[in-house]
Amino acid sequence: MPEFTTQDAIIRRSDLNGQKPQPFDLRPNETDCALMAAALSVNGLRKLRLTGTLSATGALEWVLQGALGATVQQDCVVTLAPVVTRIDTKILRRFVPQDQLIPWEDSEEAELISNPDDSLEPLPESFELMEILQEALALEIPEYPRAAGAELGSVKSSPAGTTAFPEDPPKPFAGLAGLRAKMAKEQ
Repeated sequence: MPEFTTQDAIIRRSDLNGQKPQPFDLRPNETDCALMAAALSVNGLRKLRLTGTLSATGALEWVLQGALGATVQQDCVVTLAPVVTRIDTKILRRFVPQDQLIPWEDSEEAELISNPDDSLEPLPESFELMEILQEALALEIPEYPRAAGAELGSVKSSPAGTTAFPEDPPKPFAGLAGLRAKMAKEQ
């Protein structure tokens, strides 16, 4: 994880009031946007913002509800032209004590349950908003961005010395229908 410089990106749990929600509005500076872009292997990040609230829902349970906004620049996987994607999404993280988390990999129910609650996180001493922002953004960035009109096309390959397979391949069983009709006439 890169060393971010944005101030007020860490909220200590001991500083929070369990009676009322703690609002936050995180807008990383250009340096942090560049660090995060490099960490996420994208060409650039602009208008990066995480807003929301952190509130207690029990004695040792906290919920982060927020909105993530970012403009991401990546290379098209087909043409390598720059592709700009706008991301606006809601995020939800529930922080609970470690002993309330099911060790998913070791669980006997792992094969029976196909969708564990992926909003659960271990309760930290401090909430690092830049890490939460980076994780949420990594999940939303398109894996295979394409520029408008970019198509893969088709590849025709064949062993050396042979011709490529035709686009409209022969249908070996198509002749059987004609043979069946011919045999029916003969009987």
